[in-house]
Amino acid sequence: MLNSVTMTRSRRPNAGSRMARLLNEEEEDDFYTNAYGGFAEEENDNDYESESSGHDSIDTDFADSEEEDDEDEGSGGEAMDDEKRKRRTRRVVTKSYKEPKTKKEVNEKITPESKSRIKTAVPAEETLTETIAESRKLRASTVRATETAAQRREASSVNAEVTAVKRKALMAEIAQRKNLPEVRRLTQEELLAEAKITEEINKRSLARYQRMEVERKKIRVQKTVSQQPMIRTHSFTVPCLADQPEVYDVSVNPDKEVEMRRMLVERNARCARTLVSFADEASFAAAFPSYAATTTSGKRTDSTSSPSRKRQMHHCPLTGRVARYLDPLTRTPYADLAAFRALRHLYRLHLETGASAVDLLRRFRSGEIKLGADND
Repeated sequence: MLNSVTMTRSRRPNAGSRMARLLNEEEEDDFYTNAYGGFAEEENDNDYESESSGHDSIDTDFADSEEEDDEDEGSGGEAMDDEKRKRRTRRVVTKSYKEPKTKKEVNEKITPESKSRIKTAVPAEETLTETIAESRKLRASTVRATETAAQRREASSVNAEVTAVKRKALMAEIAQRKNLPEVRRLTQEELLAEAKITEEINKRSLARYQRMEVERKKIRVQKTVSQQPMIRTHSFTVPCLADQPEVYDVSVNPDKEVEMRRMLVERNARCARTLVSFADEASFAAAFPSYAATTTSGKRTDSTSSPSRKRQMHHCPLTGRVARYLDPLTRTPYADLAAFRALRHLYRLHLETGASAVDLLRRFRSGEIKLGADND
């Protein structure tokens, strides 16, 4: 059925119009002609054969119908078809050597029907040639991309040359400012040698700094105290007692003794006080010569009368002897171990009964309270 449609269909009026336009716009790409020795195809190449030549005749029958469909499709589908055709064209198939087939002599006569078949097959061969040529044709977008890439490479090379010229001019200007010849970039060996010299300099500097730190730590900074005469004043306020009425409060202490304390009626009444202190005796004597003379004479008489101050002696309240120890709990001096045990026994009775310490001590000394055998 397919062959009958292909044979009987008439040729389209616009057949080959796109092929002519593509052939006119064809531009060769430098990459395919120069890279790896070029990809130009030879006309009479018996070793290699394109895959497109081995296609089935059914593909050639639909070549015209595909052209009609391409006119209605968008730019996206057209680009994909062109790319597929291009890949098929570039692909090379290597085949093994085969013995040529011997042509059989046909003594049959050519009939009018065979002539018509030959005449009808000619348009199919032309369509196949057009399809192959179109597949080998490069797309316009590929050509534009190639031109853009070439322009970019050319622009980058020009920019690199301009940058090199500017850098050279800048280095020459720097050398001219320093009154030196043109600066030359050091090699790797020269940089390593310079790094070794810098390392030695840094080591010496570090050792010198460490010695300075050790010497600095050895020297202690002593703060100098000012020896100038100084007079300080300190002012503050206290509750005023002079102008308040004399009102006393009566209370009984734990020893059952009556105590009288003066009460503050007006608590907001306050008065100022100012204290004056002198840093040394010379400034005090200069400010108050009469008082300083009296104080100095009194000190002299005290020093002559009592050259050595005697130590205050404490007595044990239980035994009446000189106390050699002090109880840390009751803060009471005692003479020996027996007095210490009696003192702790009285303290325990004071906590249990709540009696006053004076009454317990008086009862112990009168013999009313005695220590038991369990109080050792």
